[in-house]
Amino acid sequence: MGFKEVAFVGCNILMWLLGAVLLGLGIWIVLDQKQLETNNDIPISHVTKAATIIIIVAVFLLLISIIGCVGSSGKTWALTIFCVAMVILLILELTVAGLAWKLGTGEKLQNLFTQALEEEIPRRIVSDSATKTIDLIQINLECCGATSSLDYGEKLSYFIELPNSCLNETTLQPHKTGCGEKLAKYLSQKAAILGGFAIFIVMVQILALVLSILLIQKHREEVPPVRDYPQNKSSGNKESTKSDYVNEYKA
Repeated sequence: MGFKEVAFVGCNILMWLLGAVLLGLGIWIVLDQKQLETNNDIPISHVTKAATIIIIVAVFLLLISIIGCVGSSGKTWALTIFCVAMVILLILELTVAGLAWKLGTGEKLQNLFTQALEEEIPRRIVSDSATKTIDLIQINLECCGATSSLDYGEKLSYFIELPNSCLNETTLQPHKTGCGEKLAKYLSQKAAILGGFAIFIVMVQILALVLSILLIQKHREEVPPVRDYPQNKSSGNKESTKSDYVNEYKA
């Protein structure tokens, strides 16, 4: 086994390990996301969609790395499947990146959540679903209102009683940070972890894809060319002549 084969096997083992870690991260995000999952208009569902695609990518990566190890032994069909599957996988990863871009980051993401929460808070009076949504977010993220506790009184034309979910359990004072900012930080932290991890995985994938193409080319060059050899009437002479051509190629 030459250097290319060893490097290719190493890349596939590394991809398998990275796929296992990525699968764990995706499951963690989905389970953690359940704490904030609601049926309201607060746009958190993009995260669940992205995490689901991450899990699919991880499973795909685990399978592809196994096929790659098979191909390293000289199986051209396995290397071909590996190349095609790797291209599809990169497309899936670009889809995840597109969802992340659509969701936005930083100030854009914070403004998106703040606006949604400002529309949701007044609905507490008439909607149990809105009350559950806001309380769930305020308890889990330790925040209050869209931007502050003022969203329950001074910013409205009518007063809404400050919910207990807004209060710090120790001081019984309202949390100072708004939920729009906390939600943005909550999702941005997860995006940063996955983003750095994804960049490393893509680099390994590109290296493995290049090596697989080189190995396919190498195996094709090693296949002996089909040559015509003289046909004699006696079968013994025919086999002898064929053997001469094979020995000539090996030499």
